[in-house]
Amino acid sequence: MLLSIRLFLAVLLLAIPQTAVADVKVTRNIDYGSEKRQRLDVYQPESCMGRCPVVIWVHGGGWRNGTKTQRSTTSMLRTWAGQGIVMVSIDYRLTPDVVHPAHIQDVAAATGWVSRNIQTYGGSPRRIFLMGHSAGAHLVALAGTSPIYLAQQGLDPAQLAGVFPID
Repeated sequence: MLLSIRLFLAVLLLAIPQTAVADVKVTRNIDYGSEKRQRLDVYQPESCMGRCPVVIWVHGGGWRNGTKTQRSTTSMLRTWAGQGIVMVSIDYRLTPDVVHPAHIQDVAAATGWVSRNIQTYGGSPRRIFLMGHSAGAHLVALAGTSPIYLAQQGLDPAQLAGVFPID
C-alpha cells in the first residue's frame, strides 16, 4: 500500500507547481449530509487560491469501522496539503447502521459537496481526485466507474481528474 500511495503522490505532484506550501489550515466536521457521520475535514494549503488539485480520501475499515481522523490518515493529509494539494477526508455511515448502497451514496454526496464548495478552500473543482484504501478503495472505484451515484449529485465520473483505489 505504501508504494501505491507514493506512486500516486509522485504523479499528482507533477500536476502542481513545485513550491512547497508550509501553512496548512484544517477545517473539521463540515456537514455534507444530515447524518452524524456525514462529515468531512478539509486540509487547506493557505496559498492555493482556488487552483490546487483536490484529493478526497475515503478510509477503509470493512464498511463497519474507521474514521476520517485516524492518526496515520491525518499525518498523510497534512503532509500532502503541505505540498499544495487540498486534502478532504470524509466519514461515511457504517454497517450495521446502514447497508449498501448507503456507503457509496455518502461518498457521492461528499464528492458533490466538494465539487460545489472546494474553491472556498483553495481547491479547483476541475481537479478532483478520489482516493481510498480497502473498503474506501471499493467505494471510490464505484464512484469513479458507475454514473448512477454521482449523477444523483449532478456530476459525471468523467468530471473527476482521477480515481485511485488502493489495496
